[in-house]
Amino acid sequence: AKIIFLGDGPEIKNVKKIAKSLRLLNNVDFIGNVHDIRPYFSKSNILLHTANYEPFGLVLLEAMASGIPVITLDGKGNRDFINKKNGILIFEENPKIFSERIIEVFENKEKYQMLSRNGKVTAKEFDIKKYVDDLMKVYLTATK
Repeated sequence: AKIIFLGDGPEIKNVKKIAKSLRLLNNVDFIGNVHDIRPYFSKSNILLHTANYEPFGLVLLEAMASGIPVITLDGKGNRDFINKKNGILIFEENPKIFSERIIEVFENKEKYQMLSRNGKVTAKEFDIKKYVDDLMKVYLTATK
């Protein structure tokens, strides 16, 4: 297994220390902040999102649109579109629960495929074209 860390948070130094102490540096890449996450999707099987606050998880929708199952903490905004059919929402910061869900999704190919398929459907609901079309309808109705 390989873990790719994108972004920078207050715990990244501790995570690096732990990876080093467990001799896992060959299995972990620390990339830092990136402007475009999409190139990393081709290298990914699952997106793990560990932010405990996320008003709207665009990166989650991007992963879902790419067919990558999402496992995420409840960052408050995530609960507006993540459900048991399109992703996994974890309500407590518990590494054991996270690891159990990762193994579950990775080992259960039917669940993996269901999350991937339903994630793509969910992402389409948030497509910018749909929003523009809906907004145009509102404008046209308001001007009549």
